Amino acid sequence: MSTKFLYRILFASFCLLMTGCNDDNEIFFENLTGDETVERVHPNERDKPYPREEHELYLNPVPLIVPKTARAVDESLEFELSQDASFPEQGTFHSGKLAWNMYNTHKELAVGEWYWRFRNIDRNDRVGAWSEVNKFTVTGKEPVFVTPEFAVFQQNIPTVYPRIHCFLDEDIKKVSPIDNSHREYRELIARTNSAMNHVFTTANPYDDASTLDIYVFDYLYTAYLLTKEQKYHDKMLEFGRKLIAYNVQDKQLFAENFYSASVIKILSTIYDACQESLDGSEKLAIENVMTRILVHYYNSYRGTQENHIFDNHTWQIVLRALTQGAFVYCEKSEEAMNALEYFYELWTARAPASGFNRDGAWINGTGYFNTNAYTLYYMPMLLSHLTGTDFLKHPWYQNVGKFLVYSWLPGTATTGFGDIGGPELTPHRVRVAFADFAAREIGDSYAAWYVNECGNTIYNDYGLRLYRIARGHITYSGPELNEADMDNFVWYQDIGEGVASLI
Repeated sequence: MSTKFLYRILFASFCLLMTGCNDDNEIFFENLTGDETVERVHPNERDKPYPREEHELYLNPVPLIVPKTARAVDESLEFELSQDASFPEQGTFHSGKLAWNMYNTHKELAVGEWYWRFRNIDRNDRVGAWSEVNKFTVTGKEPVFVTPEFAVFQQNIPTVYPRIHCFLDEDIKKVSPIDNSHREYRELIARTNSAMNHVFTTANPYDDASTLDIYVFDYLYTAYLLTKEQKYHDKMLEFGRKLIAYNVQDKQLFAENFYSASVIKILSTIYDACQESLDGSEKLAIENVMTRILVHYYNSYRGTQENHIFDNHTWQIVLRALTQGAFVYCEKSEEAMNALEYFYELWTARAPASGFNRDGAWINGTGYFNTNAYTLYYMPMLLSHLTGTDFLKHPWYQNVGKFLVYSWLPGTATTGFGDIGGPELTPHRVRVAFADFAAREIGDSYAAWYVNECGNTIYNDYGLRLYRIARGHITYSGPELNEADMDNFVWYQDIGEGVASLI
């Protein structure tokens, strides 16, 4: 198949997560052909417990999720799961008191029928009545993907700094200090120089948060880790001191969730890189602002994000930024540790692509994949490193390379599905960079073919530049793929999308 003349037909894009997310009986096209008007296929936020008898499970173990309304703001929940509907002490999973609306067993479930229930616990530890018993069946056909309990992650949190990219520490040591003999060095330094020349133009340094987000995290921090040059450290410290000297108000801090994400990324990066230069009061000032952000989103997310179909901003950037913020000082703050545990459990229950998608496809559209790519790289790398469990073994990651190829082939436009489809005829640099990551870490042959077909596109990407430089020694391990090996049709059953090629 020549990529120059390969076109795609998109069809059957109905049925968004039909079986996994539908809270009533499965809905088919024929259900919509009668006289009755159907207002919705699925509510934007789940309004019934999951899973129940009519649900087809996507993974083993399956998360237990209850609607937001099942728990008041100041209440906790307790879950029980058993193969015996009488829930005997022996052989029953007990969640203990949880401050959110989901429960991950972190254990593979045996084939057969399972029963589960939940109850409320108020602020005075008084327990309510058990809910009705829900039932589901594990068939044995479900992919098995088991994650460790949060305690495993927690006990391996580094005690030294910098730690944001702890999963690259050993690799960075081998390539640092980087110099102009490296292929990407000049582009790295050119971008970093723009940050070095930045001057605040307003009295309020938080007005520059969007700019500083890129300057600090993507440019200065990367340059500092790789070159060890003090000037980059000093510039981050300068930015940090200007920020903590200003009393930012909640009205600005929480004006928009992307803005909050930018602020916590900036502050946590400076906190991480400049530990030895910040004095105690400066560290405390940064911690206080980060805690304000974490508490705000921790409280607003619990119960909502477990049940929301897919909150785009959260999964694109905000959750990862909050995780990074909590990660750099969680051992010093109960609020940060609580938030970090919630984010870990939320990722286990609903990531990487809504929690009900094994296809490797991105239901939100080809363009929006670019916005999610860094999170889809960073989160599994961090979680895998600290738990010793490979989060890239999730079926979605195992299939993502093929999706990258078929949704936007080199030399063509995208399939056009979803927002930000765009008219571009060349795959975006972020997609190619993510494909490179998948080719190295997963051994994905489709991803490796994609990178090679896209030529030098990858070197224009700055988001994963640190990863490429640090782990450039890792080769593409998958078997070589050529165009003759490719299918003419791909059916993404979990998202209801098919892609066909015409020559």
